[in-house]
Amino acid sequence: AVAKLRADSLLLLTVEAAPFDGTPEELLDQVSERNVLQDDLLDIGSVSERAEITLYYGAIGAVEVYTGLDRKGVVMAFVVDLGGGQTVGVELTAIGEADDLNAQLLEIAAMAESLTIQPVAPEAP
Repeated sequence: AVAKLRADSLLLLTVEAAPFDGTPEELLDQVSERNVLQDDLLDIGSVSERAEITLYYGAIGAVEVYTGLDRKGVVMAFVVDLGGGQTVGVELTAIGEADDLNAQLLEIAAMAESLTIQPVAPEAP
């Protein structure tokens, strides 16, 4: 995935994926709980809102917006069905100065929509 972000913005973008058997809301609950247990390690303050989002190809996810004094964070969580009983949870996190993040939200959303997830073929013995 590629995000066309302004050169002068200071945003940290991370994408993590792992097998996950649950809903996007449950994945986002785990992410939120981890942040609380780590005493706001991401330095993005408290959750100001949670909403459902849908990517253009139909994957449904959940998003939370964190607001601190001068920093802001957006955490998106999706659970993608790979077929054959395989599902993967995807977490996309964007953190930065509030003004920078607000200005880049459309690009961040476009990057989330551009993610493609394919099952890994088993290795030959």
